[in-house]
Amino acid sequence: MNYFEKYMGLTEREVAKLLLERMEAVNYEGLDPSAIRFNPRFLRLVSMGSQLGIIHRAWKSFLYRTLYYTGHRINSLLCPEKLIYAKGLGLVLSTIAHLRLSSDDLEEQASLLSKADNVIRILEEKQMTTCCLWSHDYDYQIRDTLVTTAVPNLITTAFVALGFWDLWVATGIYVHRERFLAIVNDMLEVFPVVENNDSLCFMYTPVTDYHVHNANLIMCELLARCYYLNENFGKEDLLGKAVKYSIDDFFCTKSFPYAGAPTVNYSLDNYHTGYVLRSLYSINRYAPLLVAPYNIEEIINYGVQFYIKNFIIDDFVCRDRSGLLETHSLAESILFLKTFSSRLTEEQFDKLQTAISLTALELWSSKKQYFINNSKPILLGIKLKDKSDMIRWSQAWMAFALSYKPIRIEGRVEKV
Repeated sequence: MNYFEKYMGLTEREVAKLLLERMEAVNYEGLDPSAIRFNPRFLRLVSMGSQLGIIHRAWKSFLYRTLYYTGHRINSLLCPEKLIYAKGLGLVLSTIAHLRLSSDDLEEQASLLSKADNVIRILEEKQMTTCCLWSHDYDYQIRDTLVTTAVPNLITTAFVALGFWDLWVATGIYVHRERFLAIVNDMLEVFPVVENNDSLCFMYTPVTDYHVHNANLIMCELLARCYYLNENFGKEDLLGKAVKYSIDDFFCTKSFPYAGAPTVNYSLDNYHTGYVLRSLYSINRYAPLLVAPYNIEEIINYGVQFYIKNFIIDDFVCRDRSGLLETHSLAESILFLKTFSSRLTEEQFDKLQTAISLTALELWSSKKQYFINNSKPILLGIKLKDKSDMIRWSQAWMAFALSYKPIRIEGRVEKV
């Protein structure tokens, strides 16, 4: 893939290294959508609407629309807090691992391992005190439930675990493999599962009851990787039932909704669709015999076509049918293309590659050497840009996507 080299004069690897160096220079600290959306100043404005009676909903809608369209322009008023996000650090570990896999330079390899050691040190400082788990680093809400930084987060922890997995594959250092297993074992102890007839779903946090497919399937992906390491891992029934929960809903809805029954949310977007398809791919890859009854190949093949049809609009990679261009979705489309290129027709491959190129050009700031948050269509082709520098949401995701190298399995060993 040469879209960055062709249009920007930089290879994917060079852009990934630029982003990594940029994040390292600020010690991986920066803005995040949650620090803006759940900013105390903004929430105070929202709460004022409770005194407005019947126009409360209109007031709330106005504020959130204002927040959406003003983008970086409102940051100076809200003064959102800059933080180090554990999920971003997990993605940085994966970025470092994949950059090392593609490097033949011994000096560069040593430098990358030094960077990884620093990231691991920060992660250890941010780890929950009683277990190998991590929280989201800013208080937020899932539906009407407050989730504080004291509450473990399945998605955040999963990406940290995957960072250690990638480091193990890239370096062969056994301690990374053991850290991965320790994290998954603690996740099994802490994150609840809710039975749903003959299936079950892993919960996003211990304090929420929300049947989110991407959280459920990324947990299944971790279990499948554990099974790949040890066929006597002993969680076959748990894995099968959790996979069945999401697969059944995808077949039933003929879509990839954010959450399933009994907490249905039919919201659909680029990156969550990509997440679940890539998790299903990994589950089928690492534990094919365990999940053979669930027609994963069929839903993946359907999902690949679904993704191309719904998220490539007018030659751009879009978040959804609104036409929003955002770096988070761009990163997912790159990962999607690298994962599923063999399942695309030549026409689809070219279509997605072109869309990635044009979207990257729209979102890349050549002057500041980073990816802006998003670009919103307004009227008659006019776009309003949010130039916020999102440390986890944009930069870490793009660095990972650009550095990512698909790895093949030989026996019970992964290789580039």
